[in-house]
Amino acid sequence: MAVARRVARQAGRLLHSREKDRREISFKGGKGNLVTEMDHASEELILSALRRSFPDHEIVAEESGCHKGKGGRWYVDPLDGTTNYAHGLPIYSVSIAFEYRGRLEAGVIYHPSLDDLWWAQRGKGAFRNRTRLKVSSTTTLGESLVCTGFPYAMKPKLHNLKYFGDFMRKTRAVRRLGSAALDLCWTSAGVYDGFWEMGLSP
Repeated sequence: MAVARRVARQAGRLLHSREKDRREISFKGGKGNLVTEMDHASEELILSALRRSFPDHEIVAEESGCHKGKGGRWYVDPLDGTTNYAHGLPIYSVSIAFEYRGRLEAGVIYHPSLDDLWWAQRGKGAFRNRTRLKVSSTTTLGESLVCTGFPYAMKPKLHNLKYFGDFMRKTRAVRRLGSAALDLCWTSAGVYDGFWEMGLSP
C-alpha cells in the first residue's frame, strides 16, 4: 500500500507540474475520448515503479493494456479526467488499485490540485489523507447534491440525459465534473449524497 500511495503522488505531481503546458492531443475510439502525452508519461512512471517493487505482478493499464504476470494484479489509470486536464481544468486524478486472487485489496486515488490522497485497504478502512471517510446521512432526494458522468459513446442504452433531467427536478442539484474517480471519492466522504454513471469499467 505504501508503494501505491507514493507512486500515485509522484505521478500526480508530474501531471501538476506540466498542467499549464501546451498539450499534444490524440484520440482513441471517438472525438470525445482524448489522450495526451501526459497520460503516457504518468503511466510510464507508475509502471516503472510497480515493476521495480513487484517485478512478477500483472499490470492492467489504461493506455498500454495488460502486462502479463502472476501473484497479484495492479489496475492503473494514469490520468482520469483527461479532457479536463487538456483544457486546464484542475479536476483530474491518478488511480491505482491492487487485486489478489480475484479480490480487490487496496486502492489509491490522488487529486494533485488539492493534494488529496484518497486510499482504502481491506480491513483497515478508507481515508482522505488521514481522515476516515464517512458517507452522507441525507436520506431524501430533495435535500441531496448528486453527481454523474456521461460516456464517450452516447449509445442508446447508455444515454444518461433522461436520468440527468429527472434528478435535476428531484434533487437540490446535480454536478458533472468529469472525473468518475473523484466523483466516487467525494461521494465516499459525504460531499455528494449520491453518484450514478452508466458504462463505467475498470
